[in-house]
Amino acid sequence: MPVNQPILLVGSIPGGDAESVFRACGPALGEHVIAIPDGETGLRRVWVNFIAASVLNTHPSIRSVSQPKPVGSIENEWRTEAEAFVPSSFDDMWFFVVEPSVETIEIDRLGYADHAIASYDIFKRLKGEGVNSSGVRFQVSLPLAESGIRWFLASKRDYDIVKPAYDAALKREIAAILKAIPNEDLLIQWGVCMEVLAADLDDYTGQPPLGYPLDGEPIERWEAALADMSPLIPEATKLGLHLCYGDLGHAHMVEPADLTRSVEMANRGCLAAQRRIDYVHMAVPRDRKDSAYFAPLKNLDIGDATPVLGLVHHTDGEAGTRERIAQAKAILPQFSIATECGFGRRPQEQIPELLDIHCRVLDAL
Repeated sequence: MPVNQPILLVGSIPGGDAESVFRACGPALGEHVIAIPDGETGLRRVWVNFIAASVLNTHPSIRSVSQPKPVGSIENEWRTEAEAFVPSSFDDMWFFVVEPSVETIEIDRLGYADHAIASYDIFKRLKGEGVNSSGVRFQVSLPLAESGIRWFLASKRDYDIVKPAYDAALKREIAAILKAIPNEDLLIQWGVCMEVLAADLDDYTGQPPLGYPLDGEPIERWEAALADMSPLIPEATKLGLHLCYGDLGHAHMVEPADLTRSVEMANRGCLAAQRRIDYVHMAVPRDRKDSAYFAPLKNLDIGDATPVLGLVHHTDGEAGTRERIAQAKAILPQFSIATECGFGRRPQEQIPELLDIHCRVLDAL
């Protein structure tokens, strides 16, 4: 990642539509940000719940056995009616089963390409108007299969049936995005959450978010997925990894002891992808300002990929972010910065200040 682009936006950003997100982020961050996503507005704002609601819940061979309780009211104007069905806890989840008589399924489309293509037209227009800087790319964030569907499927049987269909659909989504959007203007980010949790929890806890074990060693499954999907993306398109511990109710699903697992997955992921990885993003909880959390960075070995530390937090603002930067720099002299997860679950009014914190701490890098 170029040194003049030290800020990464992870993905979701609250806004009424893509144009409002581009207009909020582009002028605020200028050339400092490598790419701007469309905010993953609407139901995509709650990440893979988009897959649950729009793909699994509408498939004729898949049956819903539970779904989130609708909220009593919609407080913010940028929430859609569909977002009333968003989980509030592990006890309030989407779960699905494949019909017992079904052994294989097909998934026509996931919907990511449709949204990306529509949003890119807006991005391109605003870049032409100077709203977004000329060197900034358009970002599309995509979940690999384990992150995309494991959470929602009731058993290993269901996962084993749905995964091949999901993978085939994801490949078509990637092809459609690459055909419609100039490769040199595009950044694709793999959103990696369930894979991180599976590795950290040894694949099984007997309860959500994992629920049941899958075949093979967790990191090896992830390496295989990267090797299958990443070479489909041409070198002209930047590719990043967002290693995530989840953000349900503004809390990690698992609190990492330190960066050991993230560093391991970064090192192995950059080798497994079979093409250049441009950056690897790793989460830093807001209460971790201690050297012990950052110590595993001494083992980071990701070649030319840029490490991105998700250490910007609105809660303790500029002061806390500077403390985390100082601890990290004692071990890793150069890195870029981000929040630890997307902005999507935040109140919309926090976003200008959060973007400004990124800019105010750049001198510390």
